[in-house]
Parts: sequence; structure tokens; C-alpha cells
Amino acid sequence: MLWENLYAPYLLAGITAEESSQLANATALSPGLELYETQIEVFHYLHCLNFIRQLAWPTHYGGTAASRYAISRGQVFSHADHCINAIREALMCNSPIAALPWQFNPAKNHSEIRF
Repeated sequence: MLWENLYAPYLLAGITAEESSQLANATALSPGLELYETQIEVFHYLHCLNFIRQLAWPTHYGGTAASRYAISRGQVFSHADHCINAIREALMCNSPIAALPWQFNPAKNHSEIRF
């Protein structure tokens, strides 16, 4: 639940027709709200990272993703593939370039990243 608190309240955003006209791609008008639906990328990536994380530890998160999200097994893999590709694309297009420090570990006789 803590992960979902990072993105769930912000997953969808409504924008005006004027704001929507400034987007590179058209977005859907939300019926009855007179707002156009959109999403801020960082919140989508957090959702995707959480989805993949939950796939890695299904017993900890109360069963399969199919049962948690009420989708078929095939849709789970399709969603996971989408999420992996979205995160890959974000990393490649907006790459952090900070240098990460390493240190020598004498017990292992090799260097490793220092977290």
C-alpha cells in the first residue's frame, strides 16, 4: 500500500480543452467531466515499477497479479511487458548520468558498487 500512495492519487489528471490542444497527441475527453484525461509520466513509471515488484513476490502481495487486478494471465504478461518497456525507454531517453561510487571488498576480492 505504501508504494501505491506514491502514485495512485496522481495517476490520472484532468486538463482543459485548451491545455489538451497543446499536447503532441490527442487525449480522451472524460464523459460528464468536460476534462481531458492525461497522466504525468513519473506516476505511470512508479505504477509500472510497483507492478513488476509485485510480480516478483506474489505470495507476499496476496496471490497472483491476475487475481489482484482482475485480469487474465495473458493480460498480466502483456502489462508486465508494457511496464518493462516503458521503464527501459524512460531510462534510455532520460538517463541519469551521476557517477556511482565503488569500493573494494577484500572478503570477495573484488570491487562492488557502494550503495
